[in-house]
Amino acid sequence: ERMNSTVKRLLWKLLTDLNLLKYCTKWLLSGVIDSLNECVSSAMGKSPNASVFRVKAARPISPISIGDLVLVTDPRPIPSSAVPVRGKEGFFAGVESDSVVCVLVKTDSGKGWKPLHVHP
Repeated sequence: ERMNSTVKRLLWKLLTDLNLLKYCTKWLLSGVIDSLNECVSSAMGKSPNASVFRVKAARPISPISIGDLVLVTDPRPIPSSAVPVRGKEGFFAGVESDSVVCVLVKTDSGKGWKPLHVHP
């Protein structure tokens, strides 16, 4: 219950601070949970990830956080993509794997948001 309320509170804070619509929570959820799992507990002295995976310390603090404004550029688009992504602003939504991060960008109409999965 306490963790659920913490996740909901952080998601709501991100949505209101970034002026995002409620449907964007599904793209921000994994990043918020990863961030919480890297926070060091005052009671245990280590993060949940460090406790579960038995590492001596949590990963170094990332220079980028969920909700940070980022600029996406792609000098070499994949062949299936008609137009390269150049200078598209969005919000960092989280890390999906070692080779993919998610960025929320405005839709072409400018009325909504969509996830853009890019190489870091």
